[in-house]
Amino acid sequence: MCDNKWFRWQGSDLELAIKVVTRAKRSEFGQIRSGRLVVRISAPPVEGKANSELLKFLASSFGCSQRDVNLRTGLRSREKRVQIKAPFQVPEIFQRFTEAKFK
Repeated sequence: MCDNKWFRWQGSDLELAIKVVTRAKRSEFGQIRSGRLVVRISAPPVEGKANSELLKFLASSFGCSQRDVNLRTGLRSREKRVQIKAPFQVPEIFQRFTEAKFK
């Protein structure tokens, strides 16, 4: 079941509720679980490396600069809230999840 609690538009900015899985084979989007978008990150959760990799991955996926992606909550947690300022593009997987919600 797909619900839209994992994202929220605030004007032109997008806020995502994310659950991070670290030490993955590659950085990629996963499923929606418990109202959060699962994001697999290849970096380990050591000295902020996973957070840095997460922000870099999201910036690349949404076509914006890394400075436009801000970690709002969850600095030391797997569950995070991230704000993306005026994303230039929306990844295909994001579109698929949101379309499934309205079918």
